Amino acid sequence: MSKKAKILLILSCLALLIIIYIAITSESDVIKLEHKSIDNSGSKSINKTTQPTVSIEQLKAEYQEKVSVIMAKYLDLVEQEKLEINNLNEIREELLELKLSEDFKDLHINFILALDKMEDYLLNGDMEAKLGSEQLISDLLDDYSWLNT
Repeated sequence: MSKKAKILLILSCLALLIIIYIAITSESDVIKLEHKSIDNSGSKSINKTTQPTVSIEQLKAEYQEKVSVIMAKYLDLVEQEKLEINNLNEIREELLELKLSEDFKDLHINFILALDKMEDYLLNGDMEAKLGSEQLISDLLDDYSWLNT
């Protein structure tokens, strides 16, 4: 048997052993998981972490309240001409952390886009980006009157 054939045979055996080891260890993990999911009555239950359920209306109300605060903060910084990259990033992060319903998807996307355009203006001095950002914010304020509060 040639040297290449011996090396190939050894590598094939090693690969087979690794596959068998993985198969055996993953099966024992599955067995452990199944054992943990059986409750005292003997029936299987799914172990999920329960999160508080929130109604759509409650989600909408919370989103409106939080976005109104974020928008007011943004408009205040723009009005006082104190908007800087770090402020903009903070506002973006606050906005991205919010949970929203399908109803506010367009608002959310356009607000983020407006922030991105304003960032482009702040970094590159692109007046077209600034005007685009201002137009997007103006449209949002017109379309969602509750943002003005």
